[in-house]
Amino acid sequence: MSRPVLSTYRLQLRGPLSGSSFTLDDAAALVDYLDELGVTHLYLSPILTASAGSAHGYDVTDPTSVSAELGGPEAFPRVAAAARARGLGLIVDIVPNHVGVDRPDANRWWWDVLTHGRESVYASFFDIDWESDNGVNGRIALPVLGSDDDVADLTIQNGTLRLGDLVFPIAPGTGAGTGPQVHERQHYQLIGWRNRLCGYRRFFAITTLAGLRQEDRAVFEASHREVGRWFADGLVDGVRIDHPDGFSDPAGYLTWLRELVGPQAWIVVEKILATDEALEPTLPVAGTTGYDAMREIGGLFIDPCGADALTALYESSGVHYAGMIALRRKLKLLTATDTLASELRRVRRAIVRSVGIDHHTHVNPIANRKQFPGNVVRRSRVVPIPTLNRFVCRFGRTRTLVRVSAPASTVPARGPRPMDKDKGLPASGDRPRFTGPVQATMLMPRPGG
Repeated sequence: MSRPVLSTYRLQLRGPLSGSSFTLDDAAALVDYLDELGVTHLYLSPILTASAGSAHGYDVTDPTSVSAELGGPEAFPRVAAAARARGLGLIVDIVPNHVGVDRPDANRWWWDVLTHGRESVYASFFDIDWESDNGVNGRIALPVLGSDDDVADLTIQNGTLRLGDLVFPIAPGTGAGTGPQVHERQHYQLIGWRNRLCGYRRFFAITTLAGLRQEDRAVFEASHREVGRWFADGLVDGVRIDHPDGFSDPAGYLTWLRELVGPQAWIVVEKILATDEALEPTLPVAGTTGYDAMREIGGLFIDPCGADALTALYESSGVHYAGMIALRRKLKLLTATDTLASELRRVRRAIVRSVGIDHHTHVNPIANRKQFPGNVVRRSRVVPIPTLNRFVCRFGRTRTLVRVSAPASTVPARGPRPMDKDKGLPASGDRPRFTGPVQATMLMPRPGG
């Protein structure tokens, strides 16, 4: 790394199809201005090929190439050279957790999986529910229709299945007949989005973003070949990792990434930390992207003397602040059972296959819970999870991910945090610990200047 990361300035890149173009060459043109501001590193939003017209770049469709819409592989070195000429470093945002599948024909990996099913060379790249009891008889459930009845309107055009702007592949040797007939012979099944069923791991509940299995070394290498080239060619100083919480083995992924980019590269992770949670100190990263630090900094601009007035204003809407704990539990249960219903069913089926017994046929001996339907008791176990993910290292190797959970009876109710009366700060035991440099538009003086 050419120089320490003291401050970064993030630029959101967009192609002309977004309606608000700001390309790699536009970024290069701003380098002189940013240098005069005093930042040490230029920080670019995702630059890999994304959905056409993407306004953010987090819906990458081809992680092996720099977006032509942003200027392509020719423009990227120009940005790096312009930054180096003014003594600035370069940080790039990468999105390894998922890829965009809104337009299957724009993502060759996804298109191949839909075409060939389990026989696709990319079948193992995605977390697909292939089980026969997955709700669509082992096919890939694609919740892209307004209703299941829309299948009747499918047509065949140019060797593909079409419905309006939607385009899907046809498996070899299955193209005879009407659109609905051909659809019945595919490796996927188009269904209405209201079914609360999705056949693959996604980014939260966004069905247009399909998760990648970065725990598979082949997937890691295929999706990071271009990133590795940036470091080999000396174009970048570091990367920001979007949503590593989505990985099954975040620590293992970060170990591989460190090996790829080298010991001097600056790596920060978008890790969502609870206020009483610290980042695992042995991870090979410089820290988080700064959400925890910004929480502390943001607190400097909040006058605790206004707590009573703001609480009264909030409660004037008819909602009592004291009921926030119960509301939080209700919303978490709703998220688990409705928004993430498909994922919850898949977890349940995996557990049933593993232990050989379904929960609703088993009487819970604890607290005589016979009166609760099995599905309610089962779903209630999801709610008490206190943190999103915890990265844990075992025996000196960062290859273990542990999801922390506890029975509801052992999770303390957390009301408003106590305040230090003289300072207006959370009590010392509740204060979060910083985990690394703040990645934001923070201006700091240059050394010696």
